Amino acid sequence: MRETRRVEIRRQAEEAAQAKAEAKAQAQSPLSALGLNLSHMYKVMGDDQKVYGPVLGREIQRWINEGRIDLNTLAQKVGYKNWKRLADFAEEMEGHSATPPTIHFSQDKGP
Repeated sequence: MRETRRVEIRRQAEEAAQAKAEAKAQAQSPLSALGLNLSHMYKVMGDDQKVYGPVLGREIQRWINEGRIDLNTLAQKVGYKNWKRLADFAEEMEGHSATPPTIHFSQDKGP
């Protein structure tokens, strides 16, 4: 019974370490710097000139991690006409702040 408990504890520790490693890899992924929303739908154009998708952004992340596509792969957000490199999604987001700008209102002191 002691051996079973040791195996179970070891397995839990290994699973926790694996989950931590996956989270770290995901954070370091090139996609994390992209402006892709993991829950939006995209199409990508493969090297074979075939269109793949629509797929969720998280699937694109998986394909990048697997080396199936890279930042030069053309992508299209579903509902949009333009195709652009995945890297261009990041450049587009650089001009956008995560928080909206503050709007200052002048104090109306009345007549």
